[in-house]
Amino acid sequence: MTTKAQHLKAILAMRMEWTDQDKFLADQLAGIRHKLDAEHRKAARAPATVPTAAGGEKPNPLFAVIDRMAKQEGRLTRRLRLGAVRTAGGQYQANNSPVEVRNQLWEKHNESCRLNLIPGLWRHVVREAGVEIEEDSIGWPDSPLGLPVKPVNS
Repeated sequence: MTTKAQHLKAILAMRMEWTDQDKFLADQLAGIRHKLDAEHRKAARAPATVPTAAGGEKPNPLFAVIDRMAKQEGRLTRRLRLGAVRTAGGQYQANNSPVEVRNQLWEKHNESCRLNLIPGLWRHVVREAGVEIEEDSIGWPDSPLGLPVKPVNS
């Protein structure tokens, strides 16, 4: 069982910079994901229909609750520009952090960047991946000689 704190940690690792408002929304998103996981566990044991007072059957309201929560999760995810993914089983799949994405891109393109075979390659690659930082523009139009990293705030 994933806790709200674990969801929040995974969400915060998905971006490099957060405003106070974004952190507030990230906390809400973590709460929704935690509740959604619990509802998915309930739904796995729940029947698809429930009896009505008139003796008929109606869809289980639990599935409507899950649907509303999933839509709310999607809206918050888009608002925070996270691009998060849920698997077919309904579980949250954490994306790589921006630092991990940058390292993977550097492993793939470092030879061309170091030799400046394709001017501006690094900046283009990180911009396309959505992990560009200000330091990437320092070497423009040349590619960097080393992996630019965001300085750690002291």
